[in-house]
Parts: sequence; C-alpha cells; structure tokens
Amino acid sequence: PLGSRGLGDVYKRQDMQDELRKNGGCTAAAVRSSCRKWAGGLGQVSDGRMPPKAMLVTDIGKMLLESLAGSHPSAELIHAKNNILVVDHLFVSDVVALHRTRPAAIVVQHGHPASHGLILARELEIPILCQVRDATRLIDPGTPLIVDADQSCVMVHPSSATNMQREFTELSPVVPGPEVAASMDIGGKTVRVTADVGSPATSTQAAASGADGIGLLRMESIYMQAGRALHVDEIIRRLADILAPMGDKPATVRLLDAGGDKPLPYVEDCSLNCRGVRLLARHPELLFPQLRALVKLSRDFGQLHVLVPMVTLSEDMRLVRAALERAARREGVAPPPLGAMVENPAAALMVGELWEWCEFIRIGSNDLTQYVMAASRANPAAGDYFQQTHPAVLKLIGMVCRSEHAGLIGLCGSLADQTDMVPQLLQLGIREFTVPPHSIRAIRRAVAEYG
Repeated sequence: PLGSRGLGDVYKRQDMQDELRKNGGCTAAAVRSSCRKWAGGLGQVSDGRMPPKAMLVTDIGKMLLESLAGSHPSAELIHAKNNILVVDHLFVSDVVALHRTRPAAIVVQHGHPASHGLILARELEIPILCQVRDATRLIDPGTPLIVDADQSCVMVHPSSATNMQREFTELSPVVPGPEVAASMDIGGKTVRVTADVGSPATSTQAAASGADGIGLLRMESIYMQAGRALHVDEIIRRLADILAPMGDKPATVRLLDAGGDKPLPYVEDCSLNCRGVRLLARHPELLFPQLRALVKLSRDFGQLHVLVPMVTLSEDMRLVRAALERAARREGVAPPPLGAMVENPAAALMVGELWEWCEFIRIGSNDLTQYVMAASRANPAAGDYFQQTHPAVLKLIGMVCRSEHAGLIGLCGSLADQTDMVPQLLQLGIREFTVPPHSIRAIRRAVAEYG
C-alpha cells in the first residue's frame, strides 16, 4: 500500500522482491529484513541513535508488520497497560496502541519533546519523560519505578519512605492559583488562551480549566485511531464527541496533517515533500470528506473554524478555499472561517499573500523552528540548534504579526507554553496562545501579569 513513489530513496521494489525470494515468500520476514537493511543504510548519529529518516523507515516497517498481523500492538505495549512503559523511541504508530493500553507513564530513551510521536502521546494525558539516557539498559522489565514528569525525575527501586511521601503528595489537596478572567484585553485587542486537544477527555479537562475555546484539534488524532480513511458521518461523530464539552466556545479543527514522520499506512507518497496540504491536494478522497464533515458540524457548532496544515504557497489556500466553498454550497450553509498554519519560512515571509484566502493565521512554533534552524524536531542530536527562542525564529513571528491586513494571529507549539516568553510574544503581536489543558491557568496568569 505504501508504494515506492513516496519514499523512493529507501523503498526499492526490487529489494523487497529479493527479500521475498530469500525468505521463501514470507511477507513479514521480507518486510522486517528489508526495513532493517534500509534503516541501517541511513547511518547513525554519534551516540548510536537513529537519524530521523531511519526512524521513519522503522516506523513504516512496524505499521506494515502490524497490518499483516491484523493490527495487533506489540507485546511491550500490550503489557504496558497500567504499568510504566520504558522504550528507546516512541513512534507515531505506537500512539494508536496507547489509546487502548493506557500506560501509567512513559519513559523514552531518545526523542525530542517536540517530535510528533511525543506530542500525540501527550494528548492522552499520560506523563512522559524523554531523553532519559540509558533507560532501556538500566531499567529491567518489572523494576519498581516512580515517574515524576513535573520534576523530570525517574526513581528506580524507590524506598518505603519515598513511597509514603508520594502517597501523601497524591492525597494532599492542590491549591489552585488565583482565577483570571477569560478573554483579556491588551492594547485594544482581545487575548485568548485556548486549548490543544485530541480527545473527549482532554476537551473536558480544557473546559474545566476555563479555556477560551479549542485552539487546535488535530484531525490526525481520529484518523490514527481508525487506521483507515474515514467517511463523512464517522468524522462528524468523532469530532462532535471532542467538541461537545466546550459548548458554544470557538473551536479550530486542523485538517489532516499526515506525511513526513506521520505516515498513513494506507496512503502513498507520505514523504516530507508531500505533507499536510500537499498530501490533501493529491488525495481529494481524504480532503473532501473532512470539509463536508466540518461544514455539516458548523450548523451545530457555530464558532467552528477550519485550519489548513503546512501551507507554503497562496495556491495551497486557494485550492482549499475553493473546495470548502463547494462543500458549503452543497449543504446550503455559509463556509466556516478558514485559516492557514504558518510553520515554514516561505509562508512566514510571504504571509501577506495568504491573507487574501484566509480569515486567521496560526503559527506552529515547532515546525517553524526546525525549518528556520535546520534542526529536526525528531532528532535529539540537533537539540543545540532546535532553539524556539532564537532571534531568527522570533523575528519571523514578528513579521507575521506585523503583516499588512493581519487579522487574528495565534501561536501553538511548545513556544506558546513557555510562561517566561509570554511578555515578548505579546509584544510581537501574538493574541492567542494554544496550549495543553493543564497549562491554561498558568499562561492566562502570565498574560494578566503583563497586562
């Protein structure tokens, strides 16, 4: 199903046919040996870790093997239910199994906090620690652990005194900080703090935290759980379950952002060169059902907004705008507001052209940083260069906010969740911060203190 077109530099049909012959026609064995060879041929970084493209090949191989086996999760994920999962890498494909296994916490030896696999896993509200050196070597299966994600700490074989302290802490009441009014006004413009959600549970938590709305609901959250293309009615049902806890507050749903390190096993050409809106343009059978579902949902959720991922050219927005208006005419309703995700330098530099086709802009700090700084968000070895507060990144954010005809500019990604950066981001012109539900109150207080 993946074909050789999308990853032509690593997926060779002839190689696979040779492996099939060597393994007596056993498809699973051929996939396993081929992926191992291809990933190994892509090299290693200095400490033996896999580079991002090798990780992608490994992840695709895992998905193919799971598909051949009937989509059963790996044994380590099955046994992780209610336990602490310790892994070398957390792949995007693993997140599908996490929906069912629900480990108590996850310890990852490698992987950047801004990688897609870890971001999608955090949407499940599972405590996660990454870049824990030698975790898989030093922690044996069955080892008693305490994971404190807030303090970035793993305790191995905790003492009885530590366990008693942990139980006391869990039983102690949490005293919340002072409540801050929603939708604050700074410089004559409203500042909103919205939630990044991916499930009914996180949406419910966002509502309880007083979020001003849903700033980012990733469509890939529901597609990954399904493991196949979805029909219009399925999309409506799944999204409605997530939107419902927020009632009539504004909600922004991002169209499917697949490709790159988020491949779909049933879609060809899921490469970095064909990610986000580029993939949707090539696959109208993915784009049109989403737009029809969102148009239908806009009847019940009056403040629904549609966000287009990985926009580079104004033509990207023109194409989606035309398709959205076509879907709206078919349903006899007005099209919901359309926005562009600015997450690469080209879109940031030419943002003035995008405003012709959209009503709002969201800046994605994680991808913008990796493309500005030439530092993969999935590769810990590039960590010294993955600097979201680097002047080059902040200068581009400021350019987007000051662009001609600029409307509402929002920010999502790890940068939006840094309370110490709130004053500078407000000065640059950011007027909406989209953060995980547990960060809503802290970011709102930071905005209020600046105001």
